[in-house]
Amino acid sequence: MTPEYKQDLKAYGLGFFGALVLTALAFAAVWAGLPRTLALWVIGALAIVQAFWQMRYFLHLSLRETPKDRLWLVAFALLVLALMVLGTLWVLFNLQHMVPMQMPE
Repeated sequence: MTPEYKQDLKAYGLGFFGALVLTALAFAAVWAGLPRTLALWVIGALAIVQAFWQMRYFLHLSLRETPKDRLWLVAFALLVLALMVLGTLWVLFNLQHMVPMQMPE
């Protein structure tokens, strides 16, 4: 095995272990019986940390070492994802106001 292969294998192992720990912490937040709002904030924060963790260890993206073109590509993908999610929520909440809560008899 070459030293580069060993270094990559070590990085993937660290990435996998970190992702596993972050996932276990999210499950623990639910099982611990935290209040609903606090549990959602904790899970959201852990999701953001896990997204950056996976970008670093599995996609090999870093602010210092990654070419700017790849960072722009990731930024554009995040923008498209945000527009899709926010657009979907906007449509769903607008539909909620148009549909009556109870059917007239």
